[in-house]
Amino acid sequence: MEAIPGPEAEARAFLEEVALRLREDPGMAGYAALDLGGGRIGVFISFRDDEALEQHAHGVRHWIEQRRPELFVAPYAVTRGAPVAIRS
Repeated sequence: MEAIPGPEAEARAFLEEVALRLREDPGMAGYAALDLGGGRIGVFISFRDDEALEQHAHGVRHWIEQRRPELFVAPYAVTRGAPVAIRS
């Protein structure tokens, strides 16, 4: 994702709010928003299973996308992946 120039602080605060909301999601396994520099933000979200991912796609993701036009440049990519190695 890329923050719109100007409200970068609001974009970061929004992603912190997302983290708080996702903490209440029982299907959530992990969330991280990473500052990639130059206004770019990488967001990593992991789910316990495919059902939890689908529920997220129909709930929280919609809420996030409603805020995107005022905070983030469109388009941004959503990519699914499978873990190769995990350390916990």
